[in-house]
Amino acid sequence: ANVWTLRAAFSTMTNVNFSQERICEYIRQGGDIKKSLENLVKSKGGKAPTEEIAKLDLSTLSDAELEDYGHAVGFPIRSALMGNDDCFSLNEIGTYGIRGACAYAAHCYQLGKMDENIMSGIHQVFAKLASNEADLPGLLANALKVGELNGQIMALLDDAHASRFGAPEPTQVKMSATQGKCILISGHDLVDLEALLQQTEGTGVNVYTHGEMLPAHGYPGLKKYPHLVGNYGTAWQNQKFEFAGFPGPVIVTTNCIIEPRRIYKDRLYTMNEVGFDGVKHIGHDRDFSQVIKQAQEMKGFPRTVDPPDYHTVGFNHRAVLPLAGQVIEAAQSGALSRIVLIGGCDGSQWDRK
Repeated sequence: ANVWTLRAAFSTMTNVNFSQERICEYIRQGGDIKKSLENLVKSKGGKAPTEEIAKLDLSTLSDAELEDYGHAVGFPIRSALMGNDDCFSLNEIGTYGIRGACAYAAHCYQLGKMDENIMSGIHQVFAKLASNEADLPGLLANALKVGELNGQIMALLDDAHASRFGAPEPTQVKMSATQGKCILISGHDLVDLEALLQQTEGTGVNVYTHGEMLPAHGYPGLKKYPHLVGNYGTAWQNQKFEFAGFPGPVIVTTNCIIEPRRIYKDRLYTMNEVGFDGVKHIGHDRDFSQVIKQAQEMKGFPRTVDPPDYHTVGFNHRAVLPLAGQVIEAAQSGALSRIVLIGGCDGSQWDRK
């Protein structure tokens, strides 16, 4: 039940595009999940966080009625209901923050790692957000609670990744083409990448990462596959141009998708919370056979770029912290002139640098 709570929260925050019909379908699925969770809580002798949430039933509403209901609980209504700009801002910060935390908690759960205290904290945050109270101290504490939870979740995910794929280590990643058939996978779900690498083994199809999948090359359990040949392209916001130029099918996992161009829409696949009308979707079974077949039918890269271009990834804290003394020494002596911290995947526009 917990993973569905996380997935439902995550699906509202990613940059995905659905038709109204699919949105309504997800809302009704969410209602079913809520009912099953309520029954589970009651069977354990507990009670729902708030009666208002427990009584809310959208399953009988038509698509048009669901749209009307959305307007009744949208941004302007909630802002007016709270009646205090600072309180509303804190409520919004908490709302978006907990959705982001749920995204990574879902990855933890997928990797077999979860902490009941984290799940309890997530539910407490949601209950406070749902109260719509103009409680400035309480909402500030709630927003800080989101930050605390996020730190715990990221630590848990770091441990889950290292346990499953080995501790990341500095690794050179080829950023240029290798001759042959190919598949591009974008996003940050390493379990999806692992499944793709396992299924493409021995098929003659090379795999390239894209966007937030780049750090995968630092994990021993993933880079051991020789057909994980490199990274193609840059960030998610450049996909309309980069996907168009890639000579094979493209898979978008838990990541942002932009309305696809016709030039590559027929070879685009989505997974998990990501979806777009008219784009093929891969189910929870992670069956990539259709993708592999299409890759084998396409031309792929006609030649290997020589000389190749490389970037280095894998500077995980496990690799960096033991060298802290040397780094400080180098900075003090002037041998190290600057340290660049890269945080997040947005902000590529010139005016956000």
